Amino acid sequence: MPLPEKAGISGLAFDHVYLNWNEHGHPPENLFGVPHFDVHFYMTDAAAREAISPAAPDFMEKGGRYPPAEFVPAGYAPPPTPDPVPQMGFHLTDTASDIFQGKPFTEVFIYGGWDGRITFLEPMITLAMLESRATVVREIKQPARYSSPGYYPTQYRIAYDDALAEHQVVLENFIWRD
Repeated sequence: MPLPEKAGISGLAFDHVYLNWNEHGHPPENLFGVPHFDVHFYMTDAAAREAISPAAPDFMEKGGRYPPAEFVPAGYAPPPTPDPVPQMGFHLTDTASDIFQGKPFTEVFIYGGWDGRITFLEPMITLAMLESRATVVREIKQPARYSSPGYYPTQYRIAYDDALAEHQVVLENFIWRD
């Protein structure tokens, strides 16, 4: 879903949103093996995302090339072995997240990218959490540096709007970063 004219904000870091429905979850099953949505907010265009293909000879190399530490929030880490996803790239998860503290997965925030750069931000939300209609507001951990200047979110919100009868997944409280 392309953002309409960058959502009317000059300098917005995002280009489009890509929604995935995982009816049976996805690996690692012990963490994410329940029905959930992945909501990817991409900083690259759709053509760059679609070009991430396992048919490319350098797919695993680029998928295992993570950004320098200053571009990754403290505590975020890749899986033990590179596991790039076609048309997405690598995923970095907050090691302080509830899912690593023995609590069940309801929602988690991912930083993701490709070939040494962060290219998307991703709230992951279980179907059960959405069905509960609970509202969740979380701060987004920030890296020390950004590879491109622009407006970046400092929090995300998951909520159900009774008046509109819809679920909302929102990045908000944007701040300009050089």
